[in-house]
Amino acid sequence: MPASNVAAATYTMTLPTPAMTPAAGTYVAAQTVTLSSSVAGATIRFTIDGTAPTAASSAYTAPFTVDAITTVQAKAFKSGWTDSGS
Repeated sequence: MPASNVAAATYTMTLPTPAMTPAAGTYVAAQTVTLSSSVAGATIRFTIDGTAPTAASSAYTAPFTVDAITTVQAKAFKSGWTDSGS
């Protein structure tokens, strides 16, 4: 009997958008912002200047405080994985 055909499948690993707490909103006091990813080993990069994060943006390492109107944007990166989008 001849051999079977070759089976092939492509798997793409896509990083989910990072979680941010507390939720966006209006607050009467400074807030401590925490960023997280559900994917082990992912690096979260973030900005607070209104630009989209890139691989060159600051890496998140610890919670930080916002005490004025601030837009935080975050994106996850991991070698070999598709990024979390804009």
